[in-house]
Amino acid sequence: MEKSKEFVKNKTQGLIIKDAVRKVLEDVDMKKDLKGFQLWTEAITYVVAEKIKCELYAMKDVYNVLAIKHNVSYSQVERALRTAVLSTSIDVQTYFNTKHKITNSLFLALACAKVEKIAKI
Repeated sequence: MEKSKEFVKNKTQGLIIKDAVRKVLEDVDMKKDLKGFQLWTEAITYVVAEKIKCELYAMKDVYNVLAIKHNVSYSQVERALRTAVLSTSIDVQTYFNTKHKITNSLFLALACAKVEKIAKI
């Protein structure tokens, strides 16, 4: 019985994280029809759900996980993520209140922090 409670808790937590991720991506007005939207959803969910600290992951690891899952190349994943960030109609720097140039790794770190705050993780 204890395993079933743990499964429900994990499944509920996963749904809360996914909803928070989608909210962040919708807040920056990322185009949902781009492959990058789906990849960002999975990347952020993966990092937050696995409780990977931003200092401990490398973007190449995230690219590789997504590339293997979607049977595409590392560079295709990187380009899709970058294109999705560039397609936003809202200024991402303003949304995240930063003056740094938005790279994929910075976007992931900022989005993960925002998702954790929204999902209260």
